[in-house]
Amino acid sequence: MKQPKDAEELQKKGRFDKIKQKLRLGSHYRIERFGILFLVLTILLLTLTVSGFCLHKASENETFESVICYTTSFKSSLTETAGEIAGVFENAEKTKIFLLMKFKDDSMEYVSTDTNKYRLLVTGVDKTLEEYEPVKSNPKAAIYMLGTSGYFGILLHDAAGFPLQCLQIIVRMDRNLVGNTKVEPSSTLDKTFAENDQFAVIINPGVTRQEVISAPFLEEDRAPTALEIYSLAQLEQDEIDARTALTEDLAQMQVMFDRITEYTKRLEDLDIAVQDVPEQIRGDHLDVYFDGQLLTRSDKENYLYPEGHPNAGEIIPPNSSELDYRLITDYVVPGGFDFDWYNGNIHDGYLDALRGDKSVGVYLRDMDQMPYSTSLSFAEMKWYYHNGTEFVYENDLDDSTLNSINKEIENLTQAWNDYYMLKVRYERTDLRALLVLERNLTNIVTSFSVNADDSNLWLSK
Repeated sequence: MKQPKDAEELQKKGRFDKIKQKLRLGSHYRIERFGILFLVLTILLLTLTVSGFCLHKASENETFESVICYTTSFKSSLTETAGEIAGVFENAEKTKIFLLMKFKDDSMEYVSTDTNKYRLLVTGVDKTLEEYEPVKSNPKAAIYMLGTSGYFGILLHDAAGFPLQCLQIIVRMDRNLVGNTKVEPSSTLDKTFAENDQFAVIINPGVTRQEVISAPFLEEDRAPTALEIYSLAQLEQDEIDARTALTEDLAQMQVMFDRITEYTKRLEDLDIAVQDVPEQIRGDHLDVYFDGQLLTRSDKENYLYPEGHPNAGEIIPPNSSELDYRLITDYVVPGGFDFDWYNGNIHDGYLDALRGDKSVGVYLRDMDQMPYSTSLSFAEMKWYYHNGTEFVYENDLDDSTLNSINKEIENLTQAWNDYYMLKVRYERTDLRALLVLERNLTNIVTSFSVNADDSNLWLSK
């Protein structure tokens, strides 16, 4: 017998009420529901917190195992002498680490180039870099100074190897320029920064997840030479950059010679005799070599690969690094230089063949002080047709030929001046820069200072 519709609805409502009662969803269970919801949210929050903490610790551990240097720059506590980390190098066995640093150029007046004026304190720090701890290794140290270049290095060596541990290296500069009183390192390290001119850097020589950047002297049982540290400082790149600048100067000069040739031909075609080339650039030209062989241009003004080359007869790109340009000139800008830099280097030197009886410093100073023209002047220059008649330009005349001649004269004189300014830069600036690098290298080698005295290193145990 079919139940009435109202009876079915009552039966369904009764079943729903029983379910609500079992799940404590009724109006009488608000406190219970709040407690359950609070518990669920608390568990969820704790889960997120623990997960975040675990991820943070994992990231911290990964950093701890892979970052070899935690410092990029430094500043001393009293004189605020500033500098930066130039490189960190380590041998494959992790028994030696070399920290290369550089004082800023404007700080060199406060810096001693004598390594005996420096002492080191090494202390351990935890992963957070906030708490001190005993040093787990037992390294020896040496300090190296590259003269007045600003570069200096610290070599730490422990035959037993370096474990995973952050080390804070405090570099104390013992020089009485600020009237401070020296004290021995104490447990209160902050106090030593107030009483001594010093700075700190943090490294972790025991890292396990970093590709080692090494150097020959670190893999061998010997101390570095001045030139090896010079190489680590990438100062050799300065010579490469200087030679590149000289090559670019000459390549641009070739472009200007091509312009001069073009504008000269245009004027000759317009019946103007081009004779009075300024003395400063008269007769200048470039010899161009490929692999030591002097090249001549083709009928179309291109340089071609010589016989014997796989691409013989093909055009050499004008900007090719395979081309070696040499400036041939009878006029050297006062205070400028003219020497075969291409077949030499700063290690073998150029200065001895140039300076005569003068010292390097006096020679360079005297060259700098020579007066010279910064640009060419054409105010008094006159132009003539081939028959000897003077060319006179009147800009109020609507004469296309006169306008063309005047325009080409402007083009040619501008090209002359542009070339001359390139020549000034080449001879007075960029060639001089190569000589300055040679002087700096000589100073580094002659004033190289080393301090490997064990008494100058304190370890916090």
